[in-house]
Amino acid sequence: MDAAAAAPSDEQARAVLVSAARSRTARTSDLLHWALARGQVGSRRLHDGLALAATGAWSLAESDLLLLLSTSKVLPEVWANPELRDAQGIRLTTPDIWVDDVAMAVMVHSRKWHAGEREWESTVEHDTDLQAVRVVVLGVTPHSIRARPRWVLERVETAYVRARASGERADVVATPRDPWQNGRLLPPGAVRAGRGA
Repeated sequence: MDAAAAAPSDEQARAVLVSAARSRTARTSDLLHWALARGQVGSRRLHDGLALAATGAWSLAESDLLLLLSTSKVLPEVWANPELRDAQGIRLTTPDIWVDDVAMAVMVHSRKWHAGEREWESTVEHDTDLQAVRVVVLGVTPHSIRARPRWVLERVETAYVRARASGERADVVATPRDPWQNGRLLPPGAVRAGRGA
């Protein structure tokens, strides 16, 4: 909390808190406790950062995308980083954003976090296991989320509408994570099942 409060910008403060929650350095509930214990000094910055950490995003770009998608009048609630398994129970690549009723994954492809050529290729190639089981996969970049948010939102909404119109859903089971408990999977039945799940 001290590092986030002392960060030179609000964006860096948010990144510190999202990173702390993602790396399990601290539980989100503990971070909230210490934000409240600090009182009013810098509280807006800390509470904004905690709100992003509580989305379950694993990066600042993912949290920005979640905020953007939350403004949609078309999309249902989306999940951050759920666990996916195919019909045989085999674990699949974790999508950054998941729309359960149509089995649609939105992947944030960032060269910053996958700087080496092998890491970048691996990131992009991992989407193929989702496509192989007929998950709708849509890729976006952090730059597009920041520079062209309306375009990104329209692109995700269009893909969603088309997936709904198809009437088909990939045979996968998604289990959401609880960001307040450092991303532990929620117990079965804690979230209503998506259509066709």
